[in-house]
Amino acid sequence: MQYEKYSSVYKEHFPFWKELSENDREYICKNSATKNYNKGNNIYNGSDAGGVIYLKKGCLRVYMISEDGKEMTLMRIHENDLCILSASFIAEPISFDVFVDAEIDSECYYINGDAFERINNKYPQAR
Repeated sequence: MQYEKYSSVYKEHFPFWKELSENDREYICKNSATKNYNKGNNIYNGSDAGGVIYLKKGCLRVYMISEDGKEMTLMRIHENDLCILSASFIAEPISFDVFVDAEIDSECYYINGDAFERINNKYPQAR
């Protein structure tokens, strides 16, 4: 069941999904979890490697905090979007902290960062 749940979404949103071996597709699905966040909950604060988030429903706000404590919204993640900002292995490390909060009650499919990094390293098209 877990495989079908995640695979049906990932094949629609990851252009490289069809390039993965069946074992690697299963690996990604086994390293996925459904997480629910209430409005205002922090999803990511830069303190860990994070992972990849697919937003099933809801809205997420990605922002940074200036040195004087002011929040600056960088973007919003809407239903059916992916958030790879919390996956530092995708791009060069950024020199400022990024935060992700649920703007409304939200449901996310979360892929473990280590698992996605493994696939990212194995398949250049996943980058």
